Amino acid sequence: MTDNRHDSYLGIGLVILATLAFAMMDGINRFLVATYPIGQLLWIRYLVFSLFALWLCRGDLRQRIRTQRPWMQILRGAILLVEAFLFVASFRYLPLAETHAIASSTPLIVIVLAPIFLKEHVNLERWLAVLIGFVGTLIIIRPGFATSSWVVVLPLLAAVLFATIQIMARLLGRTDQGTTTLLYSAIVGLVIISSIGPFCWSPVNVRDLALMVVIGLLAATAHFLLILALHYTPASVLQPYTYCLLVWAVILGFVAFGDIPDAWTLSGAAILVGSGLYCFHRERSLTTTTCPPRTTNMK
Repeated sequence: MTDNRHDSYLGIGLVILATLAFAMMDGINRFLVATYPIGQLLWIRYLVFSLFALWLCRGDLRQRIRTQRPWMQILRGAILLVEAFLFVASFRYLPLAETHAIASSTPLIVIVLAPIFLKEHVNLERWLAVLIGFVGTLIIIRPGFATSSWVVVLPLLAAVLFATIQIMARLLGRTDQGTTTLLYSAIVGLVIISSIGPFCWSPVNVRDLALMVVIGLLAATAHFLLILALHYTPASVLQPYTYCLLVWAVILGFVAFGDIPDAWTLSGAAILVGSGLYCFHRERSLTTTTCPPRTTNMK
C-alpha cells in the first residue's frame, strides 16, 4: 500500500469520526436552542473551542499563529461562525433529520467546487457515489421537502458555507499546519461572537451549562478531525463519507430520544452507507496520482 493510499484511508476514518462528533453536538443543540439564545450558545461554544485550540498549541503558540495566508484564515473563521449560526437557527424551526437532509447537499457543492478551486480530479465513480448518497437522503425525508417555508433556506445556506470552509481548509492545508487553521477558526469566531453573546445572556442551570461546555468540546474535536482529514485526503474523495452524519443522527435519535426509524429511513440509511462503502472499495484501486503528496508537516 502506498503512502498516498494510506493517507486517504486515514482521512476517511477521521471524517467519519468527525461526523459522529457533529451529530452529537447537533443533538444537544437541538435540545438547548428551544430555551437559550443562539448567541449565548455560540459564545460558550467558541469560548471552549478557543481554550481547546490554545491548549493544543501550548508551548508552540508563536509558531502556530504564523500563517502564509492570514486573510484567508480570518475569512474562513468568520464564515464558519455564520455557518454555525444558520445551522443552530435551523433547529428552532425544522426537525433534526430534515435539517441534516437538506444540508446533505454539501457534498455535491464540494464536488462542484473541488475541480475549480483545488484542481482535484473527480472521477465518475465519486460523482455517482455522492449522487446515490443524496438519493438516500431524499428517501429518508421523503415528505420533508413538502415544506416550502422560508426556513428551508437556513440549512441550504449553511450547506453552501460548510462546503466553502472545507474547500478553504484544503487550500490552507497546502501552506499551514492543521493546528494553525484550528486556532484561527476558534479565535476569529470568539472575537466576533463576543460582541453579541454576553449581551443576550439568559440564566442557565448547572446541567445546561455543562451541556454547553460539551458542545464546545465536540465542536473543537469535530473541526480538528475534519481539518486533519482534509489535510491528508482530497476534499472530493471524502464527500461520500460525510453522509455518515445522517446515519449517526438516526442512531443517536433512537438511543437518546427513543425515535424508531421507519422502513423508509432505514432504506435511505442503507443507501448512504452503501455509497460510502462502494467509494471506499473503489479508492483501493485508484492510482497514487489521485491523491497529491502532502506539502506541509502535520504535528
